[in-house]
Amino acid sequence: MKLKGVVADRGLDGVVPLKEAAKMTNCQIAVEGETLIIKVNLAHEGGVSKSGKSVVIASTEGNVSVNSKGGAVKVGLNVYKPRE
Repeated sequence: MKLKGVVADRGLDGVVPLKEAAKMTNCQIAVEGETLIIKVNLAHEGGVSKSGKSVVIASTEGNVSVNSKGGAVKVGLNVYKPRE
């Protein structure tokens, strides 16, 4: 799937403001029309969570603003798995 307006740790096309996009880990966000598309590499392991109970796969590191035709919306994403 080809994503337009993709953000991957950079604020490309203004979909996510640069300051907020810089914090994101292993996630891409795009807006196509009225659809929000989130892309995550599930094979990636970013390290152990702060609690030590989980392995972080992807995160927006808090809520980020996403610009859309209807105005900005907030997205908060955490993808993780139990630590073995």
